[in-house]
Amino acid sequence: METMKQPFSQSEVKCLTLQLLEGLKYLHDNWVLHRDLKTSNILLNNCGELKHCDFGLARQYGSPLKPYTHLVVTLWYR
Repeated sequence: METMKQPFSQSEVKCLTLQLLEGLKYLHDNWVLHRDLKTSNILLNNCGELKHCDFGLARQYGSPLKPYTHLVVTLWYR
């Protein structure tokens, strides 16, 4: 990006925005919140593909009910 000779065209901005939103939709559909979305956490390759990165602060949220186990134990170290 530092070596760009000219700014992104309107159609390129539209394509990148669509990729960004599709990536977020994928995360949210899979019950993941990124929680640190910023320009330094978005990668762009030479083919124009945008990718989200740095999931260090990401968290799972409101997921569907997970199946419970019938096994109940007391943790010995408490």
